[in-house]
Amino acid sequence: MNSAPAGRGKNLNQRGATLLGELLALAIVGGALFILLTGLSTSSRGVAVEEQHVTAENYARKQIEAIKAVPYQANPTVVPYPTIEVEENYEVEVQVTYWLSPTGPFVPVVQPASGLQNIQVQVFAEGESQPTFILDTYKVDRP
Repeated sequence: MNSAPAGRGKNLNQRGATLLGELLALAIVGGALFILLTGLSTSSRGVAVEEQHVTAENYARKQIEAIKAVPYQANPTVVPYPTIEVEENYEVEVQVTYWLSPTGPFVPVVQPASGLQNIQVQVFAEGESQPTFILDTYKVDRP
């Protein structure tokens, strides 16, 4: 009788996981996580930008409503239109231009007899040189 030592009767061709295989699997999982986190970061930045845009639009609309609620001011540099309060990281600018009747364009020089004003509201977010939102409207002197 030929007795084999314990463990010698097993198939020795069995292979386990190699270091290279483990590293490759880890690299694939790491790449997938990187792509996922990059997507989450991009989408959260997009949400922040959209929130800023919506806030600026709301401020512009409120400013226009405040201006429309008061009577026509022939010279708003002397008697300005009301302004609304905004958060400290936003700024609202109101620009009034006057129509040169009957054939001229709108100009920034006061034209008391024009009777028609173009009012542009620009809302700036903190740190931005360009307006985040711009809204235009007209105000008419109605007798």
